[in-house]
Amino acid sequence: MKQHCNVLLEDEQLQWTIDPIKCLGIIICTDKDQLIDHNYTPIITKMNKIIQFWNKQHMTMFGKVVIINNFLISQLVYLMSVLSTSPTQTMKQLDAQLYTFLWSNKTERIKRKLCRTPKNPGGYHCHTLH
Repeated sequence: MKQHCNVLLEDEQLQWTIDPIKCLGIIICTDKDQLIDHNYTPIITKMNKIIQFWNKQHMTMFGKVVIINNFLISQLVYLMSVLSTSPTQTMKQLDAQLYTFLWSNKTERIKRKLCRTPKNPGGYHCHTLH
């Protein structure tokens, strides 16, 4: 009769766990909601703190684009490349928050599509989430 599959290697006594585990900075768990909560929530909190700090500075739009590309979007790149799932609603909210930061909480004067194009054709080359 087969043994229960909780032992991976008999000699090493490796066992399955139902608890979340951290591997290369990513918390892996069996529940999709927990996976998103454990991994995205801390990064979103960190991004919000970065935005709060830079909101106090008087910056040009190009300076804000540098902050968005280098300090904000970069927080998500590794996580999104490893996890196959991302919270769509949260990503939309973050995208809106990045544009609010970019435009200093004022009405957007340039279409978002143009903001995302390279500088040569007249854009700002702002990497956002969409």
